[in-house]
Amino acid sequence: MKRLNVLTKVLTSLLLAGSAFGQNQNIDLKLANLRSMLDRTTAIVRLLPDFPNNTTRTVIEAKLQEAEMNYREAVEHVRNQQIPRARIAIAQAYALLQQIEGLIKQHPVFKIKFQEQLDRKIQQAEEAVRSNQNEEALYMLNRARFFRRQAYFLFRQGRTYQAIEYYRLAMHFCDQVFKLVDAGSGLNRAVSEEEWRNFYWDTQLLLERAKSLQESAPGDGQVKSMLQRAEREIRDVQKLYEKQEYAAAGQKLVAINRMLYRIIDMLDQIPRQESERMRMDLESLEFSLQSVREKMSDPPAPAIQKLYERSESLLNQIRTHIEQDQPLLARRKMFFANQLTLRMYRMLEERPNDQPQEIENQIQAARREMAELQQQSTPGATAEAFFGLMEQNLQNAENAFQKREYLRASYHLLITRRLILKYHRLAGQENRGDGEQETVRRELQRLADLLQRFRADDVKDEETDIRYRNAEQLYQLAEQAFQKREWHTCRELTDLGINLLTK
Repeated sequence: MKRLNVLTKVLTSLLLAGSAFGQNQNIDLKLANLRSMLDRTTAIVRLLPDFPNNTTRTVIEAKLQEAEMNYREAVEHVRNQQIPRARIAIAQAYALLQQIEGLIKQHPVFKIKFQEQLDRKIQQAEEAVRSNQNEEALYMLNRARFFRRQAYFLFRQGRTYQAIEYYRLAMHFCDQVFKLVDAGSGLNRAVSEEEWRNFYWDTQLLLERAKSLQESAPGDGQVKSMLQRAEREIRDVQKLYEKQEYAAAGQKLVAINRMLYRIIDMLDQIPRQESERMRMDLESLEFSLQSVREKMSDPPAPAIQKLYERSESLLNQIRTHIEQDQPLLARRKMFFANQLTLRMYRMLEERPNDQPQEIENQIQAARREMAELQQQSTPGATAEAFFGLMEQNLQNAENAFQKREYLRASYHLLITRRLILKYHRLAGQENRGDGEQETVRRELQRLADLLQRFRADDVKDEETDIRYRNAEQLYQLAEQAFQKREWHTCRELTDLGINLLTK
């Protein structure tokens, strides 16, 4: 009997140990899932657009911080073997994450702001690829367009959180375009901890996408093996982060990204034909215009109504060009339709900067700053031309304000401000020598090509025309600087001209 009692006690203790082990395994899995959800939500919140009086974002960030604290408490409770308390902390964290998701879904402005940011970034990427002719960058751009379409499809269905995941993918591939076009902004340069962390989040996003695709093709052993390897490598990257070895972490992330690109290419249905891509971009444009229409007042402001009608006209022309297999004409008009859409996004923000009193204050401030700059500047042909362009735009802003044409005044005022900022940047900086010559020559040619396209365009609105005329004058100044071998001045002027036409 004694032996039976001993055996019973041993078996009971083994069962209890096994139960505790199972509990620990279960809670560890829950913690890992929560950590993944926190990282995912943090990455999404990082992308949330900001705008005046955005109290919702402040609330979201506070809830995310509270959820992070609950996670840390849960980790501490598990370490102390306080499993019930850990479960409560995990449940509280999940409840906060659900509240964050609800706030993002319900906010009336986030969707249109997301679209504005993504449309602008893709348009900038299109310009970069057009001037650079980099095949790999073009491929990355097509990926960005594909994921934008997926995002807008989910936005249309009201699945905002899932849409933002695709939005993140599209933004990621736009960033890859810029890195490929401009080697100086690539991953071999020194970067901050925050930049590496952002890149790590993007890599996690790619991994999630690849895993979801692999679930639909479970029989592919090669893909499964590649995914397992990618997950192992990402764990190694996390260890390097913890040791603050950011350069080594970055190199590993580059390799992991390339592996994940291969997996996604093997499994995802990214269009290969230009005609398919054009139809996909047409859908994105249609959705953007639909969103603009939803935000327009009733009756709409005359300026927005005029832009909207032009955009609809271009949309119909693009549709005809696609049907008639005229991709060059379709792509060119798509570019201008997206420009008009971006302009409407900005006008719908109802920014205080567009109000008469604010415009008058900014005109006065610009006038004072110009006077101070002129007193401090070194006389010369470049300074004289620069101030001539500033004065021209500021006078145009003042004249438009007197006529109560506040929108036109704001266009000229914006360019005046950009010229002042650019002059501040140029002042006191030395020319860096002949090493920049070829880079500057390419950028100058890019501006010339842009001006040629805008010159041939027959759908310019008032703001585009103002930007175009200023960009023309900046091009002339940049050419003069190039002839004088002032490479830095030439590059800054060229950069401003390009930005006026593309941003």
